[in-house]
Amino acid sequence: MIRINLLPFRAVRKKESIQKQIIIYFVSVIIVLAPLIWYQGKLKQQIEDLGSRITDTEKELKRQEKKAKEVDKYTKLLNDLKKKMEIVKTLEEGRRATFDLLLDLTDVMVPAKMWFQSLRIRETEKREKKDRFIIVEVSISGIAMDDKTVATYMESLQKLDRFAGVTLNVSETVKVNKELELKQFRLECREKPVPFSVE
Repeated sequence: MIRINLLPFRAVRKKESIQKQIIIYFVSVIIVLAPLIWYQGKLKQQIEDLGSRITDTEKELKRQEKKAKEVDKYTKLLNDLKKKMEIVKTLEEGRRATFDLLLDLTDVMVPAKMWFQSLRIRETEKREKKDRFIIVEVSISGIAMDDKTVATYMESLQKLDRFAGVTLNVSETVKVNKELELKQFRLECREKPVPFSVE
């Protein structure tokens, strides 16, 4: 006897199997895509956060650069002021040094026996490696009563710690009238070199 199956059992089973596979496929795709979409959203948010941080950092950098320019400007002004103060200090020291020199030259004069006619001060600069030296040369022209007065004045100048050497360049007799003869002289004095550091 022949059996006939009226229900398409295999076709139904095959159809159910295909449906299960389709469902499993879509569920698998959803399971794989859901974390990827979530991760992409998270990365997008991080990119936006980093972009805003970069923008904020660039703005802060511009502000800091502006402040740095102001600081550079004030530093330059401060350096200029320091240079000017150094110049004023040097001028003040030079003025004081000239006054001290004149004071020393006149303190050792023989009173009422000699007079200055002219006084010339010349400064020269000499450099050696990192040091520079100011050398002051003084030329004194004057009139004295006699040679002894000139010699006494030269000895007094040499006793001062200030001068490295005193030289008599000219000493000649000058007649003022028939009875009075005076000595006209010219001395050269050289101060000891004064060191200044070069920056």
